[in-house]
Amino acid sequence: MAETTRASNYNYTALSDPNADVRLKHVYGMIPAERGTSSFAKIELPGGGGVANAFSMARLYAMLVNGGELDGVRLLKPETIAVARRQRSLGDDPLSGRLLRFGVGFELNPNPSQLGAPIDAFGHTGAGGSTHGAWPSLHTSFSYTMREFQLESQDVRAAELLAGLIDACRG
Repeated sequence: MAETTRASNYNYTALSDPNADVRLKHVYGMIPAERGTSSFAKIELPGGGGVANAFSMARLYAMLVNGGELDGVRLLKPETIAVARRQRSLGDDPLSGRLLRFGVGFELNPNPSQLGAPIDAFGHTGAGGSTHGAWPSLHTSFSYTMREFQLESQDVRAAELLAGLIDACRG
């Protein structure tokens, strides 16, 4: 596992905003290990403890774009994927302060998120700048993992990479 670093100004939104929901400060202020370390990977942190590399995440989303099939093996039914991509919630995220639209486990466009321009984009963004997802209309999956955590409000890395990818896809 590659160790990650934090930009000098990096902090969880919930810990840097004096007006943030106090419950978030209790949750994120009590994480017993530094993100990006093997100690962190061993703790159980629902909704924030995923550990993967970009290649594996892109393959996961490739399977979803391909109707649930990967390398000739059916892993999910297309109907299951359709259910997961149907909007289930819409509202302000108390952690990041941004409006989010979710299916079952996936952020959905249109969303002020880092999933790129296609209206059918779905995926998930993560702490510090990671972004994973798919553009079904372009038959494309993507994943960006990073070594340095940066503030969401100042981090343009994933957005710039996805802008280049969409240009390449559209030729």
